[in-house]
Amino acid sequence: MIGKHHLKNKLVLIKAEQTHQQIRCVEAVIEAGGNPILIGSDMSKISEGAKEINKQYLTNTFISSIDTTDEQAVIKLKDTIFSRYKKYPHILINDSALEMQYHDLDNNNSKLDEIMIEKWHRIIREELTSALLLVKIFGYQMAKRNDGVIINILSDIYLNPKGNIINSMNKIDYISLITLTNGLLGLSKYIATYWNEENVRSNSLTIGASQVNSFLEKDKDDLLNQIPIGRFANNDEYKDAIIFLASDASSYMTGTNLEINGGRTCW
Repeated sequence: MIGKHHLKNKLVLIKAEQTHQQIRCVEAVIEAGGNPILIGSDMSKISEGAKEINKQYLTNTFISSIDTTDEQAVIKLKDTIFSRYKKYPHILINDSALEMQYHDLDNNNSKLDEIMIEKWHRIIREELTSALLLVKIFGYQMAKRNDGVIINILSDIYLNPKGNIINSMNKIDYISLITLTNGLLGLSKYIATYWNEENVRSNSLTIGASQVNSFLEKDKDDLLNQIPIGRFANNDEYKDAIIFLASDASSYMTGTNLEINGGRTCW
């Protein structure tokens, strides 16, 4: 990795909950010469992702389990990172490209409205509130340094929903995830103007389904029919986009959403 695409030992804070999310982000950072810090709420999943990465790259990724909805916990993480590295992260990556989720509602005795509100609060708090707190704490340090990059990774399933692939999905999750995804898109644009004079760039990356995503067979067929390239993404096809947005290669790019989904949203 050479030229403007190199991250040159920059410190990169990555929040990702699913193992394949963690791997794609951390691999991209390592391959570009950066130093990743991986955080999430589930220590077992973080450890699983870090173990696979460390074995492949002969490295020792710093990991931390944290409740990112707790502002004091985020502040403590900031202090821990500074104590360890003597600097704050140059780049923040929030990978919220969540998969479709399936549930059997037939045997659920709760009212739909009650379930909807319960899941709404959980999803919005765990993803949107946590993203805002990470931006507030770590973005502020970037602004003080007059240099930084913030990236939100989104799913095109929720940013550009199409009705014929959600028949088997839980509509309760669906309304929350659409709101979450569009909220993160708006947050990315807002931060691009909020700290523009402090040289903090903020963009989002919207990705399509990859080979590791799980679908019911009918949803898989319907989704493939909507992708002009005619296949799902290979597991490593998003890494170059992450490197591009994180590095100086995208130095004139902010407040923008980059879509990589095999052309699914071109119609």
